[in-house]
Amino acid sequence: MSPFLTGANLSRVDLSEANLSKAILERADLADANLSEANLSRVVFDVKPDSVPRIHNIAFARNLSELSYRRSPVALVRLRQRFKNDGFRRQEREITYAIRHTERKVL
Repeated sequence: MSPFLTGANLSRVDLSEANLSKAILERADLADANLSEANLSRVVFDVKPDSVPRIHNIAFARNLSELSYRRSPVALVRLRQRFKNDGFRRQEREITYAIRHTERKVL
């Protein structure tokens, strides 16, 4: 069963090493949340665009390439841009894959 965290305020929550597999994060607030080493397999990442976690809090999360979105890719695009700006090329590529994979599924 997927954990529905729609609209959840997870700001400043330590989710390091958490298993968030298949979580629905629509309109969730992840500002300053720690997702280091968290399992993000098949997570719907429709978080509030202004609440995308700081790069050092998500750069080493697992399964970034398996993130997806339902409504809008804005949060993923912002996350990818931050990875690019900070030189996290592997993570940038994983997010690019996640965005494109979701686009293909929608079409």
